[in-house]
Amino acid sequence: MIFFDILKAVKGGTLHLLAEKLARQYGEIVMCRTIIGNFCFLNSARLVRQVFTDKGTELVTNDRPRTFTGASVMFNSQDVSLSDTVTNPNWLKMRKLLHSTIKFYGSGVEKFEKVMQTELCRLTEMLHTKIKTNGGDYPGQLGGYLSFSVQQITGEEQSPDSKVPQMIGDFAVNIQRILSPTIESVLVTFPFLRFLPGTCYKELCGNTLKYRDMLIEEVFTKGKVVLGLLFFMLLKSYKFKIKYENMYFRYVVLNTSAFITSNELLKSLFLHMVHYPQVMRKIQQEIDSVLGDRAPSLDDRRSLHFTEAVVLEVIRSTSSVPLGVWHETREDIVTDGYCIPRGTVLFENIWWMNRDSTAWKEDPEVFRPERFLDDEGQLLSPTESTRWRFLPFGIGKRSCPGESFARSRAFLYVTTLLQQFDFLPPVNHDLLPLRQDSWAEGIVLELKPCQKKPVPPGPSGITLFFDILKSIKGGTLHLLGEKWARQYGDIVMCRTIIGNLCFLNSARLVRQVFTDKGTENVTNDRPKMFMAAQVVYSFKDVGFSDQFYGSGVERFENIMQTELSRQTKILQATITTNGGTHLGLSGGYCEVELGQLISTSLQRSLAILITGEEQSPDSKVPQMVGNFGINLQKMMSPTVDSVLSIFPFLRFLPGTYYKELCGKTFKSRDVIMEEVFTKGKAKHVPGDPKGMVGSLVEAQLKNNNDWLTDDHIRGMLLNIISAAFITSTELLKSFFLYMAHYPQVMKKIQHEIDSVVGHRAPSLDDRRSLHFTEASILEVLRITSNIPLGVWHEAREDIVTDGYCIPRGTVLFQNIYWMNKDPATWADPEVFRPERFLDDEGQLLPATHPLRMRFLPFGIGKRSCPGESFARSRAFLYVTTLLQQFDFLPPVNHDLLPISPDSWAEGLILQLKPCPLAIKKRSQHPRDELSG
Repeated sequence: MIFFDILKAVKGGTLHLLAEKLARQYGEIVMCRTIIGNFCFLNSARLVRQVFTDKGTELVTNDRPRTFTGASVMFNSQDVSLSDTVTNPNWLKMRKLLHSTIKFYGSGVEKFEKVMQTELCRLTEMLHTKIKTNGGDYPGQLGGYLSFSVQQITGEEQSPDSKVPQMIGDFAVNIQRILSPTIESVLVTFPFLRFLPGTCYKELCGNTLKYRDMLIEEVFTKGKVVLGLLFFMLLKSYKFKIKYENMYFRYVVLNTSAFITSNELLKSLFLHMVHYPQVMRKIQQEIDSVLGDRAPSLDDRRSLHFTEAVVLEVIRSTSSVPLGVWHETREDIVTDGYCIPRGTVLFENIWWMNRDSTAWKEDPEVFRPERFLDDEGQLLSPTESTRWRFLPFGIGKRSCPGESFARSRAFLYVTTLLQQFDFLPPVNHDLLPLRQDSWAEGIVLELKPCQKKPVPPGPSGITLFFDILKSIKGGTLHLLGEKWARQYGDIVMCRTIIGNLCFLNSARLVRQVFTDKGTENVTNDRPKMFMAAQVVYSFKDVGFSDQFYGSGVERFENIMQTELSRQTKILQATITTNGGTHLGLSGGYCEVELGQLISTSLQRSLAILITGEEQSPDSKVPQMVGNFGINLQKMMSPTVDSVLSIFPFLRFLPGTYYKELCGKTFKSRDVIMEEVFTKGKAKHVPGDPKGMVGSLVEAQLKNNNDWLTDDHIRGMLLNIISAAFITSTELLKSFFLYMAHYPQVMKKIQHEIDSVVGHRAPSLDDRRSLHFTEASILEVLRITSNIPLGVWHEAREDIVTDGYCIPRGTVLFQNIYWMNKDPATWADPEVFRPERFLDDEGQLLPATHPLRMRFLPFGIGKRSCPGESFARSRAFLYVTTLLQQFDFLPPVNHDLLPISPDSWAEGLILQLKPCPLAIKKRSQHPRDELSG
């Protein structure tokens, strides 16, 4: 049975727990005789010292068993730690070299201290920056920032783009995996697995050897003449007459021991600080009283007794190397009256020795640094009985040569970071508990990442992906989002093979995710869209740029908002001066297709705003605006964009719809940009800008605006066309369809216009008085929800909201369609009732009213529509100007398009299907004429 118990423990990474059980049962020495060999656990410091340091045994107990790692990774065991014999003269030379090297750099020598202080200065500056940009705290994983400073190795400052730090990390991660008891035992028994295609062993061995060779080439081979630790090793190698080629292993050992062990010690130490804030405060008080504001140094170790005690207590309580690095007896030995046969694998049961209640009188499971202090608060000396029983770095010829190096390093990290920072429980994750399963298996126990909070609820199962695919293809994703919102509540997560989709189903949650200081910096990016990458000049725009921060989007948005505000005043003159004449409504009555009527007018007014010039009847610009807008609307449909994002080659495949659509879109884009931008910029006179193009070119010419390139201006113009043409067209089409269905609302608007405006042309100043008109526009925005899921966002990092973790890379949808129909917010949400936006006195509810706060048709936060004011002003002027003069009625020669979901076609922006309407001057009614 013991063989299977050991096999199970090795596989599960719990051999140290089995050893603890055996120690409790059998005492200081335990022998396990199995079909694969003998295993002996040494369970007391007395016995470990006796076996590995007594003159009668030390020469035959300090060999290593043959390991796959030593043979295949450490240059055929030509290293200090895993070399299979200690009697070889070369091993003694190598150990002396390694000891002298580490002593030179790890025992308080000035060079080591300066290097560490430089590295810690960089780390603290980075943490300060992270904290500042995250509104007071930083939710990142600490382990990612306690990386090994390669300056100790090369003696050179590493540039920000240096590959060496990442190489060290990559190699150390892989060597830690390959050294795990499970992997090591499998590869020792079945070494051919490293060559077997498709196995994790082949991949892991390949990666380990690749990163080892890359690191050796980059740092050792290229680092022959640099100053620093390598240079010191080279000098000493000549003294000890060690071949130059045989120094590789020493570098590898130094790298792995310095990175893996120090990293795990520091991670464990700061986790304990979070769990024991009173200990952290006591350390900080000691640091403040001894150091004040100056930087810590290694000389302070003699004064910071409690800090040193805490480092030792963390080492004791975690026992990161729980069974040491195994030994093998070269001959039979006798100890404590027992014979340990030749070839037995010996384990230093450090895990049990650090928990043995006979050695640690005061409850060993309790974290209590004071156990390493005397009655006067001084650190116990190494010869005191407590310290004598404490062997975290082993003992004898195979003890860790870097003990002083590791403790010096830990001391500087702890004092420097705790002098400036508090370490607290995370907001975005559950705090990792201090228990055995928080550490993963390995020759060095590896602390797991902090546990994430649960992901939001949502649908699952094999059909989920196909449901989403079907809804995207049919343009009904917003209806699927509504179904899930009713079923799961305010937040819904869909985890699919193509990625995570998260629906935010309440205004409260949308505001929280996109505007709170803790999340807004990481939730306002866009996922990469084919349309944005290929059509909008590789994301050089405001609306679809894939990164909000660091890409200049904030500056572009400020310019765009300023220009749209200026153009709003020009818009008033454009619309009110022409009245209904440019709509072709000069006669008394006509029947028209509403989309054609509205789009023709918007094309013309938008052309005037962009160019700053009146458009002649034969001008091509309005039609160019329309052509591009139509093609862009098709490109933005979820179906087309998702297909082209997955299969971009389809844009080149002859005979396909996608090649034809891409060709038309690019051609219509280039034609309009040539006409309005290239020609407009050529005609631009500095100081006399005309239209949007002139204003943007003028901004480009200002000092310090060289970041505003021609492509950025083109991108913003395309944003304006998509926002001002496509969205306004759909809003106005929907509005006048509702007027035909609700003539009593239309009459009430007209009565309000007649009372306030009279026969003069409406102006934007009238918005303050035409409350019912404004409420009707808002109600159309609510009930139609033309942009039903907003423009999707992407989470750049893990975020936590409402107790749920939304993973990095998740696509976020603002479920505007559901929010505008949620019966918890809106009474009778399916009823068209403008009065819901008015108070008891008929005044428009202010923007701060709770109902208005729950109404987000233009989004919220950094990525809200910059043209909201422009769009609403435009809609107001069109509505008041046209309803002042005309009635919009059901057509005589066609059926009136019903108000139902299938009257709108799919798209990022829902498009009203062809909709004939009758329009007449307000002085007569077409039905009266027909009956007469």
